[in-house]
Amino acid sequence: MPVTIKVNGVMNTLVHKGSNGVSVATIPDVCKTPSPGGPVPIPYPNISQSATLAKGTTTIKADGMMAANKGSEFALSNGDNPGTLGGVKSSTFMKESTWITYSFDVKLQGKGAARLTDKKFQNHGNTVDLAGELQAGLSGYSGSDPTMKAACEVFCTVRQEGIDAKNKKPPTKRFDYSQRAAELSKKHPGLSGLSVEGKFLHATKLGSLADNAARLAGKPTVALSAIKTRLMKTALARAAQQTGEKIAKTAGRRLITKFIPVVNVLSTAWDIYEIGSAGYQALKEVDQLLQTYSQPGVNTYEIRPDLAKVDPTTGKPTEIYDYKFDRDPMIDGDGQKLSGYKDDWQKGQKELYDEAVGRDKVKKVDNERCKCKSK
Repeated sequence: MPVTIKVNGVMNTLVHKGSNGVSVATIPDVCKTPSPGGPVPIPYPNISQSATLAKGTTTIKADGMMAANKGSEFALSNGDNPGTLGGVKSSTFMKESTWITYSFDVKLQGKGAARLTDKKFQNHGNTVDLAGELQAGLSGYSGSDPTMKAACEVFCTVRQEGIDAKNKKPPTKRFDYSQRAAELSKKHPGLSGLSVEGKFLHATKLGSLADNAARLAGKPTVALSAIKTRLMKTALARAAQQTGEKIAKTAGRRLITKFIPVVNVLSTAWDIYEIGSAGYQALKEVDQLLQTYSQPGVNTYEIRPDLAKVDPTTGKPTEIYDYKFDRDPMIDGDGQKLSGYKDDWQKGQKELYDEAVGRDKVKKVDNERCKCKSK
């Protein structure tokens, strides 16, 4: 449902039962979990949604729905479902999420209104969401790409937070747009499943458009030894996770050192015994992957898009979304004039992205596309 009401700033949308809001604990929800040996405290995620809003307004409606205010709650949470013996602090699981912060000067039925990014207690106070509730901001994006729509909601929220940080007295010296965008991207339900600030390897032919652009920009190549180490660590970790086989850390480190690309040295029974059959198969896959990066006439670069859809079979990006923030000239909270700026592609960045996933799959998330509403 559209969210049309703002509170204390253009991007601080009011939370209501239909605002598609979500709150995710930023500290693990540690709950006692049954086991054959007795209760075991295990850390779980904890997520609550505005669709379960209760104890909110009764006489005031927002977009036709019950609105959230001080004392209201998201009545149900999940993620800690196995912790049936309850949180170590609250002795509960899957319980309500309540407001830590709310508006002090905008009130609904005499109680402070709850807004986008307001902080919350989770699972009856067993943990907290210190990043704040996330939902649709007042982005003006009108396209049909659901991922771009979600990315624009994050973009417009962070863009306005950056402006508000400079409007404060005293103004914030440095607002980290990238860090805040990453925090909200990881929480946004419309961006779940995407890689956030992931690191990927891209091999390109010497003299290609991408290689020339990267070299002119002074972008360093990734050495084959570093590629080998990265691939092997990932492969061993994945093998252990998927099969439950214990892969000794010392064995893994030793094999990373002795493994020679394109030459399978894991030939002894002791090698295979130490890492398990799953680890052995994983390293054979690494051997094949390394052939891509060890070919003559190839340079390998690291790319790190803000958001990426990833092929689970190859681990490579298939679509890229990158935030490019801007700010108009303004007067800050101390009365100082600030010049405007507009972020753009770094030298060599766009060329590497284009070659990695295809030009039509590289999308800039900026104000021109998102059409953020201004004050």
